[in-house]
Amino acid sequence: SEDSLLVEDEIIDSFDLVALVGELSDAFDVQIGVEDVTPENFETPETILALIERLAPLLQNLTIPVILSTHSPEEQEVIGGRILEMDKL
Repeated sequence: SEDSLLVEDEIIDSFDLVALVGELSDAFDVQIGVEDVTPENFETPETILALIERLAPLLQNLTIPVILSTHSPEEQEVIGGRILEMDKL
């Protein structure tokens, strides 16, 4: 639901979080440091996007389709699927 918090509501656990950090790092070519892996940064799709925008200033104000267009069709499918999954929560 819209009010679900990914970490606090235990929708994602620590293993999911580690996998998500790896996927986001690869997908957006950003370095997500240990100091950035906090529940606050991963509570909602919006807070995750804000983290990516903060770590990759060139991505600020871009929409997801523009960001996805920089990746291969296979990568777009994986990234887009994860975003859609999170958006449904």
